[in-house]
Amino acid sequence: RGVSRAERRIRADELLAQVKLDGLGDKQIWQLSGGMRQRVGVARALAAEPDFLLMDEPLGALDALTRENMQTLLLDLWAARPLAVLMVTHGIEEALLLGTRIVVMAPAPGRITRVIEPAFARRWRAGEPVRSIKADPAFAAARAELGAAILEGEPA
Repeated sequence: RGVSRAERRIRADELLAQVKLDGLGDKQIWQLSGGMRQRVGVARALAAEPDFLLMDEPLGALDALTRENMQTLLLDLWAARPLAVLMVTHGIEEALLLGTRIVVMAPAPGRITRVIEPAFARRWRAGEPVRSIKADPAFAAARAELGAAILEGEPA
């Protein structure tokens, strides 16, 4: 893109700060934890300044605490920039918390069985903490409903 090395370094440092990896730009990838590597991947994707981001199981390999931190980080990033995101996930809680529209698909042949529009990400944007949202009985009910919708499409 014709950007100087110094400008690229400044931009990289800005993106690393956005994903809470300030000061780690000189580390090698093998020196980073799994969660840190996921955040580097997000920063790399954002470096291209996309209008649309496709994320395929971005949090699947993370432990529960790191996953929750990443969920909050993604909500922060999405709130800060105009960006459409299509996330493929098998995580029911992840879909409910991060999604504004969930498309449930059934296998063989692949088909849409349900579309759900949860409001939990909007509640977070209004200032409600993630843990409070997840503790809400409405979240538990939505989790059960989504789980049932997924099982409806499974072969017997």
